[in-house]
This record gives sequence, structure tokens and C-alpha cells, in this order.
Amino acid sequence: MTGTLLGKRYELLEKIDSGGMADIFKARCRKTNSLVAIKILKEKFSDNPDYIERFKKEAGAVFSLGHPNIVDVTDIGNEDGVYYMVMEFIEGTTLKKLINRKAQISEKDAIKYSIQICSALSCAHAAGIIHRDIKPQNILIDNDGNVKLTDFGIAESLNGERERSKQVIGSVYYVSPEQAKGEPLDESTDIYSLGIVMYEMLTGQLPHTGKTVSVALKHINEQIIPPKEIRGGLSNAVNNIILKATSKEKADRYKTADAFKEDLILALTDPEGSFVDLPPEIINAGAKAAKKMRMNAFLKAGVLVLLAGAAVVLAVLGFSLFNPSAGGALPVPDLVGLDINAAQARASAFNVTATYQPSETVPEGTVISQFPEPGSRAAGGAAVNLVVSGGPEDLIMPDFTGMPVEDAKALIITMGLTIDDADISYEPSNDVSAGRVISQMPEAGEAVAKSDSVTLVVAEDAAQNTAPLPDCSGKALSDAVPLIFGSGFSNCFVYGEESKQKEGTVIFQSPAAGEMAKLSDEIDLHISKYADEKYQYKLRRVLNITENKTSIVIVVQEYVGQYPVNFVVKEIKDVNAGNCLINETIKRPSGGQKTVIVYVNNIETFSAEVNFDG
Repeated sequence: MTGTLLGKRYELLEKIDSGGMADIFKARCRKTNSLVAIKILKEKFSDNPDYIERFKKEAGAVFSLGHPNIVDVTDIGNEDGVYYMVMEFIEGTTLKKLINRKAQISEKDAIKYSIQICSALSCAHAAGIIHRDIKPQNILIDNDGNVKLTDFGIAESLNGERERSKQVIGSVYYVSPEQAKGEPLDESTDIYSLGIVMYEMLTGQLPHTGKTVSVALKHINEQIIPPKEIRGGLSNAVNNIILKATSKEKADRYKTADAFKEDLILALTDPEGSFVDLPPEIINAGAKAAKKMRMNAFLKAGVLVLLAGAAVVLAVLGFSLFNPSAGGALPVPDLVGLDINAAQARASAFNVTATYQPSETVPEGTVISQFPEPGSRAAGGAAVNLVVSGGPEDLIMPDFTGMPVEDAKALIITMGLTIDDADISYEPSNDVSAGRVISQMPEAGEAVAKSDSVTLVVAEDAAQNTAPLPDCSGKALSDAVPLIFGSGFSNCFVYGEESKQKEGTVIFQSPAAGEMAKLSDEIDLHISKYADEKYQYKLRRVLNITENKTSIVIVVQEYVGQYPVNFVVKEIKDVNAGNCLINETIKRPSGGQKTVIVYVNNIETFSAEVNFDG
């Protein structure tokens, strides 16, 4: 789309980024001659109302805020089906790229960035908006060190119904415990995620890594290792701030982004202060996690000592493991693109650490980037930090039960999952309001991958889906059937009975006239059977019956006027398990093409278009 002019003023210069839903272009506004960033909804989503609604929602959320630490949206438009959002252009990088490049951010810079993020969150929360996807990829840092929070695409109102906030969306590496469990969310979820971001900034690694489901469970159940144990020299204040922000219980976290910000400001002037209010259980849990980490490190060190001893023995025997260059400085090998095991083997002279992050393009277990860069020199045993692909990011299925179906559909699409009208069924419910989700597949908490299909069962309005039965007694079948279908019913079965009444006359009905019934219920009409049934079809079929006392019903479906009616021609009860031979001559008063259906325990097991001959 480079060179395209949008809104008669925005000239697209180059694509600078791409996400799952939209592409971002650097552009020039011809009116002001200034650079802008334009987010354009991808073409494949431009005719999908749910994606369009999410796109507009993001623009509306940011448009209403207007804060120096939130990316500014200046325009939104639609030109020939191209939906676009115009934002300020930031000369800089994402926090994620900065972490990957530097491995660890200085404590002072990390605090300054976090203070600005708190300011942005405070503004959003005051406006009743929770971001729900705080992660380094959504935090921009300009060349002057100013922070801009972006991507409010899955932001949600705090003022709406609480059921709407029962979603597990966003990167699993940064989700709060309540988000991972699919519980209702509030401002506290953003505070937790920012605590995880701080942890990554300062230690160069995430507190919980692995596949999606295991990471989510760790967020729920495992206390993080205090960042001070990972990065020696980290101040006591910052260590405790992170532990408080990432508390498992919402009540133990900062109540507001402003309270979080106040402690960060104090940490700049009193880094060893004890002003952070930490519950004893958090301190104890952190100590236990640190002890476990040190024990693992001790065991690993023991193995290394044994290996070193073996190396000495080999050296005495005249073997040489390697010949390091003069002065102990070794060239850092190029590890990008290697499998993590191969990378560790190639860089065995160094202390290799790996941080995993999801990737749609790089195979799982493959090194994405490294620090120090290939070709630089470092002392033997020096740290080499790798960013390794965790593969495509799995998602955790949210709990949609009780949620309005349109909200559930929008969230399903937002997550990259698929749903269409055929995946939604409706049924009456006494417990769930009409239009809200009763059940779902996959169930809440299950791991799903992008493009997986979701099915929903939604409550229908019982009052709109029931009706009283019309009185059909004494009426000819040709008059009774239009009454049944005209009342909204669509599942009519007809039974022939011996009677002195005129053939085809309704003798009785079930349910009775005036009774309320679901429109999907079976309506039975018992009629005086036809005397002259000279048209026949021979049905011969073997059925595999799996349980005793099975019921078999054979019907012929034919039209009465314009309505399809099921005429029951044979009922066989108490059939035992095994092979059952159906060998029936079916007779009807009229000939031609008809549909023969066989039901076994009310489940259709055979259907065929056949010809009835005279």
C-alpha cells in the first residue's frame, strides 16, 4: 500500500510494523507536512463487523484519554473499505526490543519508565478503562526516553457489566492470576502485569517461562523468585515494589497506579528504604522460591565441579579440551537461528541464559537474538543472554458463560479464534438470561491455538419460543397441519389409529389443546388411519443395536400442503443388543418419491429417498 493516499491527506511511506489484526505504516500528512503513524485494519478483516468494532473501540478508547504517556490518536477513517487510525509517530523503539538489546535495563531507567507507565494507567483507570494487555511490546520508548503506552485493542470498560471482564486475553507471560483463571478483572490486573514488565526489564528474563498452560498455572500458584536474587545489587526498595505489584492476591497489590507510582518515586531517592508495605507471607514465599533456586544452582554447580575434575584428569592424560585465546578473551559465536541445545553446546565456554518469548515465525526452541553480539569478545564464563522462540503463543480459553453472545463473539475473534453462525446454537434456560452464553467448547481454562473453532450454546427467550397448542381434534389432517405450523411448531408426527371416524381425521393430540409447549417440541397427531394404502416400499436393513430395550421407529416423511410431516408406520420396542434385521413392507395411500427415516432411541440412524410403487 506504499504510496497510497488516505483521506486525501495521508501518504503512506513504508510499513514499519505488523500485528495479527492490523499493519502500521509510517506516513506523511500533506496538510501539516508532519510524520504520522497509520494503523490499517488488514484486508481480510475489513468486512468482518466484529473486527471493525474492535478497531473502532481501540480508537475510541485512546481518543478519549489524551495523556502524554499514551499514544495520541488524531484521526480515524474508512476509505473504500480500508479502516485506518492516525496516530502520532514515535521515533524510537519498543521496550521489548530495548530489553532484547540490552539484556538488563539500568535500575534508574527502569524506574523512570515504570513511573510514566503508571501515569498512563492512572489516566486510563480514572476514565474507567483497563488495558488488560500490558507487556513490553505495547510500550514505546522514544529517543528521549519518553514512554508511550499503546494497543488498547482489548481494553475494557470498568463501568460496564462485570461479566464482560471475564476474559483471559493478552500474553500469558504477563497475565495476572485472576486473568489466567478467567475471573472478573479490574485495575489490579494492569498493576500485576506492569510488575512482571519491571521484573523483565531489571533481570533480563521473565519470572515464569515454558508452554502457555504451565506459565498460566505458575502465575496462579507459584511465587516469583525475588528479582534481587537474579540481579545482584538491585535495591531493596525496587525488589519489594515488584514483589508487592506481583502479589497473587489482589488485596496485597497496590490499590491504584498512583500508589505504585509514589513508591517508585521514593525508590529513586531512598533505594534501600523499607517503606514498601509487604505482607509477611509474600516475603516468606519469596524466600522459599529463592532458596529453591539456590539449591538448583548448587546442584548444577556440583555437576560442573565434577565435569571440571574430569577435564583435569583428561588434561593430565594429555588431552586438551580447548585452547582459549590469549588473555582469556574469547570470540562470542553466532548463535542466532540455532536450536537452543546446539547454541548451548557451541557457547559452552560461556554462561548461557535463555529467555523464551512466543513467535509466530521462528520455530520453537530456536534462538531469535543474543547479547553480546556475534564476533564480540568476552571472558570465558561471561554471560551470554539468548532470546529463544517459545513457538506460536497458545491461548487460554476464557469463561464466556453468562456473557452476552455478541460480546463473546467479539472476544473470540479478538483472540484469533474462529466462530460463525453454525457454531452457535440456542436453547431455553431457566438459569441464564436470553442472549447470554449457557455453555461453550472448548471449556474455560483449556489451552487453544489461534484459528481454533469455538462453539457456544446460548439461552433463548423462553417466552418467545413457546406457544399454546391449537385445537386440532375433529379436524381433517389437511386442516390441522397448517394450524400446527402456523402456531410456530415445526416437528409434527402423525400416528394412524383404528377408528370409526372419517379417515385422516384427528382423533386426539399431544400435547393437548391450549397447553404451552416449546416450538421445537414434537407434536403428535393421532388420526383415523387410511383404508386404502396400495403404494409400497420394501425396507430391508440390518441395524447394529448396542443396548437392550432399544426402541426403533420407522417414519415416512411427506408433505401435507407445504409442510413436512412425519408419518409413523412402524414402532418396534424392547429390542435386544445385537444385529437387528428390519424387513418391512411399508404402505402409503399415495405413491412417488418419499423419505424413509429410521430412528433408534430417538436418534436418526438411516434416511433415504425412495419410490413408492402401486
